[in-house]
Amino acid sequence: MKNRRSKLEVYLDVLWAIKSGVNKPTRIMYESNLSWKPLQRTLDSLMGQDL
Repeated sequence: MKNRRSKLEVYLDVLWAIKSGVNKPTRIMYESNLSWKPLQRTLDSLMGQDL
């Protein structure tokens, strides 16, 4: 069984998805392999840090 991703790995996956041209939340969710609530928390955190 694989270990869970760290917060940094999740943030990087979301940022890579956005960098690759994905701009809709649902597509970001699929590309970064997250469910809806964790994606919302991650995006809120990233936006709060002006990333």
